[in-house]
Amino acid sequence: MTDAEIKKALEQPWGLNQMMAVAAVKHCLAVYGPIVNVCARWVVSNWSEFSPETRDCIQYEVTKALEADELHRAGPGSGLDDKLRSLVMIRSLWMRKERA
Repeated sequence: MTDAEIKKALEQPWGLNQMMAVAAVKHCLAVYGPIVNVCARWVVSNWSEFSPETRDCIQYEVTKALEADELHRAGPGSGLDDKLRSLVMIRSLWMRKERA
């Protein structure tokens, strides 16, 4: 990629190869609090705009996080319940398609 192509790609809403969308999801997988729900709603709202590769990356990261959550579930009130609901909201994007 030339410098001009990289500059143009970085000006796109989700950055070069839509990495900012994946970075936002990965960040939210590592934190707790309201940002997780905001990120989940943002992903749901923009899902159709992401490339198949970006959706695959997000699907992989969310699936991995949900599997880890099942293994290391903490009690209610730990912040994990809100995070889990947000991850399930994102997962529903591809689960609906698989059921159809």
